[in-house]
Amino acid sequence: MKSEIYHRLRAYSPEHEYWNIVNGKFSYAEEEAFANAIERAPYSIYRIARAVAIGDSRCEIRFGNLRVPNWAVYENGTTMYEMISLKGSKPPPDPSLFQPPPEYRKED
Repeated sequence: MKSEIYHRLRAYSPEHEYWNIVNGKFSYAEEEAFANAIERAPYSIYRIARAVAIGDSRCEIRFGNLRVPNWAVYENGTTMYEMISLKGSKPPPDPSLFQPPPEYRKED
């Protein structure tokens, strides 16, 4: 997430936990946040891609991108955002994208 005043990089995976870099400051998320993220994982971009694949009328493909509803809301209604565009790719993501920067990785 990036704007003129805010920049956040967030990643999580079972192997590398849940971590953030917010405005240049690194932190690991709390275990509860990690558990919540893993629980929500089935409802990610992959679920949207599946909705497109099965012909769900709320989503459609235009110019090779996914067009999605403008607003998303967490279950409790406290967070909303506008989704501008999503781009898909056939190759799987590079696993290193889910690893924290080397200087912040926890030792095994």
